[in-house]
Amino acid sequence: MKSMLTRRTGWRPLLRRMAVLGLAALVLGAMSLPVMAAPSGKGHGRGQGGPPFSDVPEDHWAFGNVMAMKARGIVEGYGNGLFGPHNRVTRLELVIMITRLIEAEDEALDIGLSEATAALAAAFRDYRSIPTWTGAQECLAYALEEGYLWPLLEDHSRTFQARTPATRLEVVVMLLEAMGLGDEARELSGADLGFRDAAAVPAWAVGYMALAVRLGIILGDAGNLHPHKPVTRCEMAAILDRADLDPDYDGDSGTVIGTLVSWTTNAAGDLTSITVRRHLGGGGAGSGGLSSPVTYEVSPDVEITVDGEDAGVDDLDTGLVVALSVEDDLVTEIDILAEDDESPATVSGVVTEVTDGTGSTPPVASTISIIPDTPGADEDDAETYVLAPGAVIIVNGTLGDLGDVRPGDEVTLHLNATGKVVLVVAEFEVKEDEGVIIGLVRDGDGDLVTLTILDGTRTATYTVAEDAEVTYGDETLSTDDVETGDEVELLIERGYVVTIVIVARAG
Repeated sequence: MKSMLTRRTGWRPLLRRMAVLGLAALVLGAMSLPVMAAPSGKGHGRGQGGPPFSDVPEDHWAFGNVMAMKARGIVEGYGNGLFGPHNRVTRLELVIMITRLIEAEDEALDIGLSEATAALAAAFRDYRSIPTWTGAQECLAYALEEGYLWPLLEDHSRTFQARTPATRLEVVVMLLEAMGLGDEARELSGADLGFRDAAAVPAWAVGYMALAVRLGIILGDAGNLHPHKPVTRCEMAAILDRADLDPDYDGDSGTVIGTLVSWTTNAAGDLTSITVRRHLGGGGAGSGGLSSPVTYEVSPDVEITVDGEDAGVDDLDTGLVVALSVEDDLVTEIDILAEDDESPATVSGVVTEVTDGTGSTPPVASTISIIPDTPGADEDDAETYVLAPGAVIIVNGTLGDLGDVRPGDEVTLHLNATGKVVLVVAEFEVKEDEGVIIGLVRDGDGDLVTLTILDGTRTATYTVAEDAEVTYGDETLSTDDVETGDEVELLIERGYVVTIVIVARAG
């Protein structure tokens, strides 16, 4: 069997590149791999053609991530047009995903089922509960032998618990071990994590979480790490798409949106490098902020445009919001998205009203009103800002439009010298909950209005969105099918249940 040490040496250039350029800012999550998913493949592009999954429409935040991973053959759906983006990833699926990620699945299959079963029988008391379909036990045995399975063995007393959902902590530790970064993580065992729930991280895992935060693998959520929170398929799609974990690949690719800091030219006046503070892409900053300055080399054939029209180096100015098309760390296109003539000021607050004047006749300015983030401010203190032409909108880390921003969202507005908004970075609350439904309220037409769940001794009542998605296994249902007694997992956005995953039916 090929030594993992040989393969892992390819991760060292990646680590150095990540440390210098900050290219690993990933939204933590995990992806469940269907049993018959295609083997991993090469390529870094987006999926082609129309949306293949009815439950991942084009406006889904992870659509591009899922399509890219499908195009690369890393994941597939369930064979009936469903991807199950909110389904939780099991510990078994996580192991298989990591094994495919390091391109070791073929080596794992070479072990053979009988040898794999013997190895697992010696390691786990519950080995009989581990599925025997092709690749399952082989990948586990391979991970056990190569040393990156141990993070899933902590505190489980020689049981593997194949069908138990994988947690954020387990994903982080196993990913870093498989990347060959375990030693680096352990060197940070005394680090101060700086998150409100840092005490929830076991002492043995502090260094792993610290390194994951440092590399941007985990960004935290409202000041918390949530180390024991289960992860979902769409969350890992984002990880796999944003991280290039192929040792043979040496460059960042994709679209980077940021504020222009500086640039250099050669003796002929041609652009040679460009430095930006990123808002989106190539790692981003998260939480509405700016990243540290990042410098990219520029292709000699770079195209510079403003509103689709040809432009040049003379049109660049500090503080401009730009979109960079990056291929293998080389900028091939620069699109100036919003005009500005100095570094933008920022204001933050809560949205009270949004007016989208795009396409209106006669023309009407697009505006956004916010309650400023100052002590004692209320709706009477709301301030209205006009958006500059081409203003960029980022909502929960995804490029969007003004229609995606709603009252109640928290925003940071980046202003140009004239006080117009050139960049909107908006965030809204996204949370998950689970439990058994103990109460349903329907209106006169029978439409589901609210549901109440019980989780242990805790109860919670939520309002259900009119277009809420409902799934049970590989079936797509409607809110009409939701019943008292169902065990459910809920995705809540802006206070409304938008996804109901029925884990077990009543009775």
